[in-house]
Amino acid sequence: MDDELRNLKKTLDEGVYKGTHFTEKHKNKVFHKIHSRPRPKPKRWMAYFSFAVCAALILLVVQFAWHQVIQEKEQNASQHALMAQNQEPLSIVWVRTETKYKNPVAIMLLNVDTDDHTASILSLPRDLKVGREDPAKLGNIFRLENPESFLTTVGSYFDMDVDYYLSLDNGAYADIINTIGGITVQNQVPFRFRGYDFPKGKIELNGKEALAYSSMYKKDPAGAEGRFDRGRQVLRAVMGKISSFSSTNSLKEVLTIFKNAGQTNMAFSEMIAFYQNNRNSIDNIEVLHLAGSAEKINGLYYFTVSEKEKQRVSAQLRDK
Repeated sequence: MDDELRNLKKTLDEGVYKGTHFTEKHKNKVFHKIHSRPRPKPKRWMAYFSFAVCAALILLVVQFAWHQVIQEKEQNASQHALMAQNQEPLSIVWVRTETKYKNPVAIMLLNVDTDDHTASILSLPRDLKVGREDPAKLGNIFRLENPESFLTTVGSYFDMDVDYYLSLDNGAYADIINTIGGITVQNQVPFRFRGYDFPKGKIELNGKEALAYSSMYKKDPAGAEGRFDRGRQVLRAVMGKISSFSSTNSLKEVLTIFKNAGQTNMAFSEMIAFYQNNRNSIDNIEVLHLAGSAEKINGLYYFTVSEKEKQRVSAQLRDK
């Protein structure tokens, strides 16, 4: 670099600038000019473009949030309208099954009057004879045929519309009981079953204990009816505990278990609506009884109900 400057000086001394001397001030001025080239001005279109992108993103976020709010309002409105539009009793068949083979363990018909917030519950024997010309057991209808046929069978038997079915296996049922912190029941007959002791009086049950408590019948003086009664006790205790939840989030924890392990034709939003609209009905449940006797047909035992008894119970269900 120094050599190039010397050559430049020599060339200038021999040319038009011969005899001209550059002072230190001149040198600094030239140096400053060289190293202070004007910076390019920022392009304004880039600023406008950045602003437009940011504005568009903000609008998208606001639009999405507004859509979520509208959707939630519409969903809540549809949930509340679901029960309001149905002035007749709402019927749900509850089926508890074995964990492995999914055979019915307990079948109950829950009938809810959405107008005056009362309800009834009826235990249905698995061996209940349904059909006249070609008799079948109700439990086998559930196990072998599709849910629609099962609902139609129950509805035809009692001459009424049955809206929904809920099916849950023993394992998931126990998980729900544990999730809600266990239940409290009033035991009438002290007994020991499946390694658990159940004294007479008020007792606390976890999931597995509740399953054992509601399954025993051979040591009960009332036989199968005693098992039906304990099964209803457990179900009512579970529903009562759930209905006491103060937040929907607690309910969603229970429904998530059901959603993952259960079977139903009821939408998730309909479950929320049913809970919100009928939680007070849990305190006003009437227990109904279906009387019958054992009948052997072609080597198989059925629980047979007389036509008069069937009409009596049907009238009770329809009055709800």
